[in-house]
Amino acid sequence: MGRDAHGQGDPVTLLPGVPEPDQVPLLRILDLTARRFGVSLADIRGDGRSRTYTAPRQVAMAAVHRHLQMSYPQVGRVFGRDHTTVMHARKRVDGCPILSAHRDAVLAALADYKPAVAQPDVRYYLLAVTVDAGCPVRVAQRTGSTCS
Repeated sequence: MGRDAHGQGDPVTLLPGVPEPDQVPLLRILDLTARRFGVSLADIRGDGRSRTYTAPRQVAMAAVHRHLQMSYPQVGRVFGRDHTTVMHARKRVDGCPILSAHRDAVLAALADYKPAVAQPDVRYYLLAVTVDAGCPVRVAQRTGSTCS
């Protein structure tokens, strides 16, 4: 693993196959959804089957599908699910006024979001995500260019 100018390792790819410019909005959608429902990113991407976790997960899936125009299998890979689960989530969100309102609020919050183009280390200002094989996602909020 190489080190960059800030002593950091190689950038972590949240989802192989998703272009890097799409990863920042993807993280933003997950973060906005988690904050809206009061759950963690690990809960949204986790295996919990209670409504506490499934509703935010379905809203996040629907928002990612709509905003990033990713295919069902691509969205499924983000969440560690099958494409049919994503199809079900989208139908459920589209059919429920409350879940639709949550999805629309997340997408509206993205309207004010402008992806950084100039700085290559923008990922250190937003979220540093570490994905280990077989382990849940660990997330740490970053406030500057130095990561601990």
